[in-house]
Amino acid sequence: MRIGQRRKRVTFQAAVEVSDGGGGFEVTWGDDVTVWGAFFPEFGREKVQGGRIEAPVGGTLNVRYSSDVTGFASDARVLIDGEPYNIRSVTNPDQRKKDLEFVIERGVAT
Repeated sequence: MRIGQRRKRVTFQAAVEVSDGGGGFEVTWGDDVTVWGAFFPEFGREKVQGGRIEAPVGGTLNVRYSSDVTGFASDARVLIDGEPYNIRSVTNPDQRKKDLEFVIERGVAT
């Protein structure tokens, strides 16, 4: 469990399906909750996928446990410094409802 000073404003976003007017839907993102968080980036890793080089960047985001953020899971994303990160997993590391850790990644498909 990593706990640092929560110096970044991070915004959790849930996917919202909006009618496209032609009988289908498109996905947009709503700004649902903005909180303070501590982001611990990890080194990126390059790999070849479908003949292209992908360079995903990820890390761990630590936020204070609250009912505002407990509902966000892998179908949501988080904005850090305006960059969208996909949520890969969520844990309550100490099992005492003090902090939540999100493993997040950007630069790859959802």
